[in-house]
This record gives sequence, structure tokens and C-alpha cells, in this order.
Amino acid sequence: MGYITHSDPKGSLPIWLVNKLTQVFAPKMAKRLYKASLGYEDWKRVNNPKLKPWLCPEQMTTPRIQLNRFLKEETHRSTDSLNDVAGVEEEAESSHFLNEEGDAL
Repeated sequence: MGYITHSDPKGSLPIWLVNKLTQVFAPKMAKRLYKASLGYEDWKRVNNPKLKPWLCPEQMTTPRIQLNRFLKEETHRSTDSLNDVAGVEEEAESSHFLNEEGDAL
């Protein structure tokens, strides 16, 4: 079995730590998932064997997420964050033209 990871904590964690965690955590997680899958059929026989909402959506009891509301909100958020980034970049560019007292040149 092989696995591929992609992690970019944007400098929050040192690269060596991210690499080490990937080397240790991913294989352990794969082994635990495999081990859990071996006992799944026995577990399912005891715990609602006919409940399969991934095959029969009518069995779902939780309310459905309205994706159109979520997507509109996310689009608005991402637009706001882009505007924030643009404002920071403009400030950074204009700060290059300040004298020692901080006055604009």
C-alpha cells in the first residue's frame, strides 16, 4: 500500500516537524484503519445491520445541508479576504516611499 500526503501549514510548523509527523502518523493511521475494517462486518451485524444511509438516502435522519446558501456565503468570504489582501499589499507598497520620520515622500 502506498500513500501520498500534501501538507502546507504556511510556516506555522517547522518543515522537519511536518515531514516527521507525516512519516509517523500516516502509516499508523493506515494500520489502525485496516485493523478496524477487519472487525467491521461483525460490528455491523450487531449495530443496525439494515441502516445504510449512504445507499438509501431516505434513511438519513439529520437535516440536509443547503449547499446554495453555503456556497454564496463562501464566495462572499473569499471575496472579502481577497480585498483584505489587496489592501495590505497596497499599504506595503506605499510604505516604501516613507522618509525616516514616517512621512510620505
